[in-house]
Amino acid sequence: MVNMIRSLLNLLLTTNHQTADWPDGEVIHGTIEPHWEQGMEGRFDYVFVPDKGRQEINGGRGYFLTSGDYLRIYGQDGSVLWEGQLHFVPSRINALIFQDRHNLKSQVWSTAKQDGVPYGDWVGWFWSQPRLRAEFLRKPA
Repeated sequence: MVNMIRSLLNLLLTTNHQTADWPDGEVIHGTIEPHWEQGMEGRFDYVFVPDKGRQEINGGRGYFLTSGDYLRIYGQDGSVLWEGQLHFVPSRINALIFQDRHNLKSQVWSTAKQDGVPYGDWVGWFWSQPRLRAEFLRKPA
């Protein structure tokens, strides 16, 4: 009975985020990674790092991802893990019930997650070693 309920919840909570409908713009190849530094007290941001020209983007830190950006993330086997327009929602890291958790060894956390993607998956992709390949859409100015 527990497995049946768990399967039903997974079906209801899982959303297909695959889309081929990207607007016009330049697709840039690179990787995803977390950005954190001293003073952030364990909180980190989501970043896309281009293969070429990293030093010209935010002092070498890459593009800080925000809602409205388009991103495609590839797994280690080359399959698409997720693609589409980012829509960050607040994570439930301080909630008493249904708290968002990850399985990383580090005590890091993010105040946001991608809508419809489990927090542990989203955070895990950005902390993955080796870094996961990705494509970012640079919108026309």
